[in-house]
Amino acid sequence: MPVFFLYFAAYMPLDAVLLLEALYFLSVVTIEVPSGWLADRLGRRPTLLAGAVLMAASHLMLFVGPWIMVGDTLGSPLFVFFAVGQGLRAAGVAFRSGTDTALHHDALAACGRVGEFADREALAAKRRFLGAAAAALIGGGLAAIDLRIPYACSFIVAVAMIIVIARMREPSAGKDAR
Repeated sequence: MPVFFLYFAAYMPLDAVLLLEALYFLSVVTIEVPSGWLADRLGRRPTLLAGAVLMAASHLMLFVGPWIMVGDTLGSPLFVFFAVGQGLRAAGVAFRSGTDTALHHDALAACGRVGEFADREALAAKRRFLGAAAAALIGGGLAAIDLRIPYACSFIVAVAMIIVIARMREPSAGKDAR
């Protein structure tokens, strides 16, 4: 997140950069409710897995875009590629948003420990904020070398998320949720 503006501005004019970010935020808002519905219908794990796959695809597209697409204007192949990447990134964020918290609650409920949820979720939120702060610092430092590196690192983290989520199983009430 700390480098997106500089990254897009290295390849696109200001109006295109602002439109790319507007597309991202519009996509997050638009996809947020349907992704929650999917998490309730299909399960938390499949929704988180879909989100991680979308994030991986997004970061890969944003990383390789300047090497495989050309153009520096609205409507150019590179702009369209970036726009699709931003849409995938927004979908990945929306699919994760709230689903991770719901999975946490479901897992505790399956273990009969739902009373611990508030304290555990507060600790999880603290760790998410600290992780985001560390990622921003590291990403900003890596961007000083090359603006594409944070996207490569984000791709690697998304692939790790896919592996972790693929190994998970959906908790169910009354069953061992380990």
